[in-house]
Formats: sequence, C-alpha cells, structure tokens
Amino acid sequence: PGGSKLPASSVQSSGPLLQLHPDILASLFTPEGQPYLLEVMFAMRELSGPLSLLIEMVTYCSYCNEGFSLGVLQLLKSQLETAPPHELKNVFQMLQEILVVEDPLQSQRLKYAFESDRGLLALMHQSNNVDSRRCYQCVKFLVTLAQK
Repeated sequence: PGGSKLPASSVQSSGPLLQLHPDILASLFTPEGQPYLLEVMFAMRELSGPLSLLIEMVTYCSYCNEGFSLGVLQLLKSQLETAPPHELKNVFQMLQEILVVEDPLQSQRLKYAFESDRGLLALMHQSNNVDSRRCYQCVKFLVTLAQK
C-alpha cells in the first residue's frame, strides 16, 4: 500500500522472492499453525542472545496481515503475563519490532497492544503492587518504544 514500507531485512535476496510451500503457509497463517507460533514464543522467552531471524520472520509475516498480527500480539501479551520477568527481554524486543512496522495496521496494533482488556497498560496496573519487576520492565519498554 502507498505510504507503507516493508521492514528492512538483514537477509540479502539474490532474486525475486519464491512462493512459500503450502505447509509453511499453513504453519504460519492458519489456526492449525498456532502450535508453531507458540514454539516461537517459547523460544523468545527461553533462548538467550539475539534472535533476530525469528523476530524478522514474525515482523515480515505481520506486515499488512491483520489476523497474523493480532494473533502474535495476543501470544506476546500472554507471554508478558505469565513468563518470569527475567525471561522477557526478547519478548519485549519482538513486541517493539512489530509495533514499529509502518503499514496501515500500525495504529490498530498499537491500540490492541496497549488499550485492550489484557493490554500492556492493564498489565502494568495489575502488576504494580504484585510484581514490581514486571511493571518496571513495562515502563522501560514504553520509554524505549517512545524513542523509536
């Protein structure tokens, strides 16, 4: 769409993009593929170090794709609620990358991430008295996101 730009890729392409295999399409874009995305979320939590290729894959799939974007945001919010605070660094990194994608869905993603019933603002309010480390990480994320 006009005015939108696809996120920059660290992977260099030597030619036109190839069609995705039907099994990969099913794993990424259908409800049956939800277990794959859940594994990606667990990898974001449990693996240390930069996971740039996973983040880039999810960011590209989210571009101009409302169903996928909202599904990933829902999974990320679930991870933010349930994961121990020390496992949230990569989850916040993926959330940030998805929220800064410039496409027609950007404002919808931001609204869903912050203003929904289980959004980031509700999580901060809920965890303020119960888990101050989680709340601190949310505030730190907001500051970093605002700078981007």
